[in-house]
Amino acid sequence: MAGQERIVSVLDIGSTRVKMLIASATGDSLDSILGVGTAPCSSLKRGVVVDMEGVTQAIQTARNEAERMSSYSVSSVIVNVGGTHITGLVNRGLVAISRPGREIQKDDVDRVWESARAVLLGPNQEIIHVIPRQYLVDGQEGIKDPLRMSGIRLEFEAFIVTGQSTILDNLRRCVTESGLKVDKLVLEGLASADAVLSAEEKEIGVACVDIGGDTTDLAVFTGGSLSYVAVLPIGGRHVTMDLAMMLKTSLNVAEELKVAYGSVDASRGKDFQDSQVSYSTASGDGVLATTKSYISDVVTSRIEEIAEAVKLELVHSSYNNMLPAGLVLTGGTAMVSHITDKFSEISGLRARVGQPTVDDVVFSSFKNPSFSTSVGLLELGIHSDGAAVQRKKRAFKGLSGLFKGLDLFD
Repeated sequence: MAGQERIVSVLDIGSTRVKMLIASATGDSLDSILGVGTAPCSSLKRGVVVDMEGVTQAIQTARNEAERMSSYSVSSVIVNVGGTHITGLVNRGLVAISRPGREIQKDDVDRVWESARAVLLGPNQEIIHVIPRQYLVDGQEGIKDPLRMSGIRLEFEAFIVTGQSTILDNLRRCVTESGLKVDKLVLEGLASADAVLSAEEKEIGVACVDIGGDTTDLAVFTGGSLSYVAVLPIGGRHVTMDLAMMLKTSLNVAEELKVAYGSVDASRGKDFQDSQVSYSTASGDGVLATTKSYISDVVTSRIEEIAEAVKLELVHSSYNNMLPAGLVLTGGTAMVSHITDKFSEISGLRARVGQPTVDDVVFSSFKNPSFSTSVGLLELGIHSDGAAVQRKKRAFKGLSGLFKGLDLFD
């Protein structure tokens, strides 16, 4: 694909917002993000479609906005998938090399991949990803490419991600009914990790913690490969709901207060604690007041719960002591002030906030944790043979006003 220009489109369907990005790529390099569309969406709960019409309409709104901005008509998209129905396991395939000379050829690699895919699935489960971890030739581990090597026995170790078929079918149907074709489904945590983790972190051991609206995606990497995934049923929207309930205000106002004053800094000064904040009531016909300290306390309580859930899942996975690079937090809620301090305190691991590694000035507005999944989908998409070339539609309109009104804490 070297030198070939393509247009890649991705759809990031979240529990609070749908985003569509359209970008140009040359070969395996992302050139420019041409258009983005967003739409609020409350029709998913923990990664599961609960209102197909609502999700479909949100996709159509985001699509129209992205197409109008980019000048391209989108026909197909790469789509994220998440939810607590996601599971992962390591499996090995094994084949014998019987030809003269014992040289491993492509058909042997294809056979061993099929062997690794042969896992016992439930009646309502399907495979989303088969992710290579390593090959083994006659028991020798750590081989990245066995082609043309000599051996009697070829093994392939893969990490297999599965999901519930009916849930995935409903998601696909929403995309199809919006007039688009699904090129492929990509695990949300895998896309986010691709956008924010370095190759060195993946090699020595790291966990990507993507705090979404209703869920938190956990992806553990060791030895350069995906080793464990989990989706926890708690996320940033729970923080907003806590504030709305405790302050007797609307979700929109609670979100604004969370963004403006949410903090988990344990060393807040007296001036901060006593500082008053006024806000409107849930009905909008009155004004109430609280302190920045109280808002911070409510936010801290829920962030502590999310951090504890991540710690328990890492202990359950047995990888908690195999992560020298610690935790990389991403998603909109990762921008809560001092959140890394709280995760480090609870998990006993170092923590940093991860944002998409975009260097060009054109991409500067996307260098934000809330766009990690979207940018990760693009990065994975440009390396995919399934990424469709889209059709030119109108003159390019530019990116002015692109991020006005975006809710970054989703």
